[in-house]
Amino acid sequence: MQQQPSSPRIVINVRKLKRIAFVILLLGFFVLWLLEGVQFVLRFLLFAPFWGLTIISFLLFALRRKKGWLLAGFLTFLIALLGTPIRMVWWAGTFEQQFASEPILSLQNFYHRRIIPREVADHYARRSLTDSRYVLGELHPTMTAKGRLVWQAPVLPNSLEGKLSFGIDRVLEVLADTAEPAVDIYDIQLPWGGEGNFWNFHRLIAWWYDPLSEPQPPVYDVEHRVALIPLLRWYWRVPVFHGVFQVDSTGDFTFLSPEEAAAKYPHLRLFPAALIRWQAETWGLWRAGILSRYFTKEGLYEVADIGPNPAPLLLDNHDQSLWVVPMEPVGKSFGLTGLLFCDAVTGTLFFWNTADKHIMSPSRALEVALGYEEIAILKNTTAVEPKLTIANGKIYWVVPIVPLNASQIQKLALVDAASGKVRTFESYRAMWAFLEQPSSFAASIRRSASSPTQQLQEIAQQLQELAMRIDSLRRMLQKNESANQQQEQPIQETDR
Repeated sequence: MQQQPSSPRIVINVRKLKRIAFVILLLGFFVLWLLEGVQFVLRFLLFAPFWGLTIISFLLFALRRKKGWLLAGFLTFLIALLGTPIRMVWWAGTFEQQFASEPILSLQNFYHRRIIPREVADHYARRSLTDSRYVLGELHPTMTAKGRLVWQAPVLPNSLEGKLSFGIDRVLEVLADTAEPAVDIYDIQLPWGGEGNFWNFHRLIAWWYDPLSEPQPPVYDVEHRVALIPLLRWYWRVPVFHGVFQVDSTGDFTFLSPEEAAAKYPHLRLFPAALIRWQAETWGLWRAGILSRYFTKEGLYEVADIGPNPAPLLLDNHDQSLWVVPMEPVGKSFGLTGLLFCDAVTGTLFFWNTADKHIMSPSRALEVALGYEEIAILKNTTAVEPKLTIANGKIYWVVPIVPLNASQIQKLALVDAASGKVRTFESYRAMWAFLEQPSSFAASIRRSASSPTQQLQEIAQQLQELAMRIDSLRRMLQKNESANQQQEQPIQETDR
């Protein structure tokens, strides 16, 4: 009796499948590492051409002559010694030619709405994030599409599944133009563009589009559900603002030139902070030439130290956002030599030379504020983030005094940058009211020098003037209410 052939059986070798999966995973990591390595090599050879020319010259002379390595070594030393300084001095000259001839802000009265410093904003943000499945990304200042100054950070997934994903679900914003803790979390639902997740996918996309670019932290337009990734590109050891990657909710990528991005997003902060910081530092060190840089040290600037949150600071000027970089002489110095302003949307530059005004730097303003008697007696407090303010042509540093846990703004120290006089306030509203008065510090100095009786008389007179102003405002409000009732229109209360 003949046996029937048995049907073929499918044997699954689990061990072999595991090996294949492991090899695929290793290949994936190798490809990511290879992409990063190729990008590094390209940047090294193309963006640092003096080193590239040095290597090429060494190889040519070593091949042509037996003792060519001597000449190659001399050329290597010469190019490495003079190549970078010549390039930096030439760039510093061209950079200075880009300064606008007219100020891009008022040098008589410059008020800004940056109230909340980074430390307090970080405290507010972490206090409002209560879901353990998410962690907070890095805070960055920006302007919203409605013209409000905010601290913005991506809310990143904390689970393994979220870390392996490419997208971002939420964006957190802390209002910087109000003293109250105002935190909003928006569902943005972007398939790509997460910052700081496991894959850092926006960097891979940027390198795929342009291997020689360097992506910066994204800026999010929560109203239109768009992530904007600024790109830097290096040309002969000098970075430039190359453009912006736009990632929308559908996952489409669009590259926008700096001009296109500024026209499409006129309020958002597009110009990278790292670029203006590099430009200020490099220009300050090389602006006076090679001899000054290495020998005489004359006319050299450096970016002033302003504490844990380094310059530049993003300040708003009406509907315009500006990067502000204070500059001081190289070395241990408390004087301010100038202020570099950069439009955070278009990149327009303006340098205000303040060397003849003999005013203090922000680092000195921090020390002066902490040494003031009303602040020195406070326990467990520190001074953070001195910000520029100009009133009636005088320069002031506004120094917030915060507890060590940065839970709130405890006091405000207004430091006259010329005289070093300090005045404290409990709120920004009181400080603005003081600055709006003509020659405010002169009046305060006169009061401090007068007798107690004269001081009481002046205070009584000021209270009478304040009562008169309140009465006039009350009459004006009543008049407006009656007019609105006649027109049957709702009263809209506007903030200052």
